[in-house]
Amino acid sequence: MTTKQVLSLLPLLFSAGWSSPAPYPFKGFPGFEGHKPGFAPSGVVPTFPTESGAVDSAANPVANPIQPAASGAPRKPGSGGGSGGGGNNSTGGGPTLPSGFAKIVFQDDFSTQQAGALPDASKWTFDVGTGYPGGATNWGTQEIQTYTKDTKNIAISSSGTLTITPIKNGEAWTSSRIETNAAQDFTCPAGGKMRMEASIMIPASDPATQSGIWPAFWSMGSAFRTNVTSWPSVGEIDMLEVSNGVGTVFQTAHCGVIDGGPCNEKTGLSSSAEFPRGEFVKVACEVDRSAGGGFATEKLVWYVNDKPTKTITGQEIGDEAVWKNLAQTPKMILLNVAIGGEFPDAKAGTKTPNAQTVGGEQSRMEVKYVAVYST
Repeated sequence: MTTKQVLSLLPLLFSAGWSSPAPYPFKGFPGFEGHKPGFAPSGVVPTFPTESGAVDSAANPVANPIQPAASGAPRKPGSGGGSGGGGNNSTGGGPTLPSGFAKIVFQDDFSTQQAGALPDASKWTFDVGTGYPGGATNWGTQEIQTYTKDTKNIAISSSGTLTITPIKNGEAWTSSRIETNAAQDFTCPAGGKMRMEASIMIPASDPATQSGIWPAFWSMGSAFRTNVTSWPSVGEIDMLEVSNGVGTVFQTAHCGVIDGGPCNEKTGLSSSAEFPRGEFVKVACEVDRSAGGGFATEKLVWYVNDKPTKTITGQEIGDEAVWKNLAQTPKMILLNVAIGGEFPDAKAGTKTPNAQTVGGEQSRMEVKYVAVYST
C-alpha cells in the first residue's frame, strides 16, 4: 500500500471511533525465636524515629546495587515481573476487595511512584539504623544489618513492585524496613472484620546461599511508636516470616508478657505452612469480631493463598485486656528483610548468616501490593 493510500484511509479510521492508545503509566513505589524486630528494654522513654538519620550511601558503599525485578532472581513461569498484566501493575494488578468486606481502608500497589523511586512517603515511614532511638540494639533480635532508605536497598522496580534488597559488603549488610505512618493506622470495627493482606514473592534461590535471610510482613499495635518498651503487650500479628531459603512460612501472634503468658512468649503462638518460592503468594490475617458474643468469640485467622492455616480465639487467650491489644486496637503494617538474628538462627540450628550467604536480587523480597480491608 502506498503512502497516499494510507493517508486516504485515516478519515475512515477516526470516523469509526479509533483513537491512539494511552501511554503505559510509570510505576511507583525480642531477640528471640518468633519475635519481630522492635523489642526494647523497659524503663526507656524513646522518641519515634523519623526519616532523618538514614545511612549515607556514599559513606556505606554496597557491592550489589539493585537490578530490575524482572530479571536475574529465579522465579517460576507466569509469576509476573514482565511487561504484561492489567491496570497499573504489570505483575497482575493491585488488591481486590474480598467477599464479605465492604471497603479498602489502606492499600498500596506501588503505582504512584516511578521505577527506581522510594515508596510513597505519604503512606510509609522508614526505620533506619540498627534500632529505634532509646530501644534495644540490633532491633532487639540480634539481626546484623543496618537499615537504610537507599534505593539500592528499597525501590519500585521496573515491573511496578516494591523490592527490598539486602546488600552484602564484606562482613557488613544493609537492608530496609518500612512501616505505615500514623495517618494510615487501622482498627477492626466492633462487630465487624478486618483483613491485612499482601502479595509477596521470595526468590527460588539455592538455600545454601540464603542462611540468615529473613523477610517479613507483619503488624504491631501502633501505640508502639510512642513506647518502644511495650512489646509484646502492644500486640503483634505476623502474616509472613520466612528464613534460610526454606519453602515454609511462619505465621504468629505475640501478646501479653515477655516471658510465658497467654502467647507463650518469647516464642509466640505460631504455625507454619508451605510457601512456594519464585512466585507471588497471597498471605493474610483476618481479625474477626463479628460473632457478637464478647471477646471470647472473636478470632484471628491466617491464610496462605486464601487457604486458612491457623486460628486463635479470644477464649484461647483468656484475658480480655490482652486480647484487646492484640485484636481491637489501632495497628500499623511493617515490611522488612533482616539478616541473621535469633529467628533464623533457631530455625537453622546454627549461627546465621554464613560465608555462603549472598545479597542482591537473589535474596530480595518483592511485594506486588499491601492492603487492609474492613466490613
